[in-house]
Amino acid sequence: MAIAGITVLIGLTLLLLGRFQIDVWITPVTETPMPRADPVPDDPELLVPSPQPRVTPASPLLSQATQSPTAPAPPGKLRVSNPTDHPIRLALLAQRSAAATASPPAPYDPPAHWDFAPEEGSSQGLLLSLPEGSLRVKRGDILVAFAQDGSRLYWGPYVVGATAMPVWNPHQSEWQLIFKP
Repeated sequence: MAIAGITVLIGLTLLLLGRFQIDVWITPVTETPMPRADPVPDDPELLVPSPQPRVTPASPLLSQATQSPTAPAPPGKLRVSNPTDHPIRLALLAQRSAAATASPPAPYDPPAHWDFAPEEGSSQGLLLSLPEGSLRVKRGDILVAFAQDGSRLYWGPYVVGATAMPVWNPHQSEWQLIFKP
């Protein structure tokens, strides 16, 4: 009885489809052969592509700075340049000075941040300051930056005097941080 009902239902469906001049074609499926892949080499060095070197024009700020992270890390001002097409927020977590470390248990000062428009300070950089006055970063201070346009880009974390960025410029006695696009 169930088979008869299904047959009637299919027949009515085909009549309705025919009434509106809709054709249903059932064709057999032919299997398409897949191309064979080349065998995987056993040498693991062949599996990793070699990186292509990227040459970027030197920035006037970088040409003045020394790029050695092993150089002494004296306290100094912080100059930031944003040559990217992204708005960026830079956050600083500065270590407390030796005199201030004895009383509070936290080893860091309250965090500070600065916002940069796209290409802001891209030629000379901007010298950063705090509302209380000048800013001096020192070895161990942590810098991290991220784009604020939803692109999920970030730079850092950078540890002053321990990572390649920021770069110490002995001629101007300042640290320089240039965000790479």
